[in-house]
Amino acid sequence: MTFGFRFQAALIVVLLLVGGWSPCLAQNSNEPRVNSSIGPSCSREAADLPDTIHIPDELRAPFQTMLKKSATFRSQCRQIADAPLLYVRVSLDWRIDPLLYRARSTIHRSQIGPIVALVDIGVFGSPIEWIAHEFEHLVEQIEGVRLPALSEQTPFAWHSNGDMFETARAIRAGHKVLEEVRAADRLAAASATRRPGF
Repeated sequence: MTFGFRFQAALIVVLLLVGGWSPCLAQNSNEPRVNSSIGPSCSREAADLPDTIHIPDELRAPFQTMLKKSATFRSQCRQIADAPLLYVRVSLDWRIDPLLYRARSTIHRSQIGPIVALVDIGVFGSPIEWIAHEFEHLVEQIEGVRLPALSEQTPFAWHSNGDMFETARAIRAGHKVLEEVRAADRLAAASATRRPGF
């Protein structure tokens, strides 16, 4: 299913900032959907995410971990936060089949300026790689990447599932953030084992 909307900018902003989501937004869009088919600025605390990025309580802990331990993810967040008129809503989606993909983003552009990104994360396994992967897709959109054209011109973007697109860049970003988090955990564990016992 592809989502779309024909609302005024003020209404879009209100819906997102108060945390509400109306099924009326799910209407006929011609915008491509991006997915993860591979199986102010952002601070180090999820509570300090700008109002333009809305996350559910269930994902607050992973966001805090990523912001604390991954420089790459903090950079993604800064770019998203600094983008004018970009509003991001992250949700957990039980309907995502992990055999098909682990996450997906749907980008909606209005005629009057605002861009709304709906990021759906699957519920199976750690969401860290998939969140970073999808946020890189958002950065691609901020930079003006046009996936249909890119997929025709290079091997670095391709149709992955129906009207969805995948990019090598987003795959790399997801892997990098996951490795940065794991490296920080390994460093913390090694540091803990070197402490003298009590």
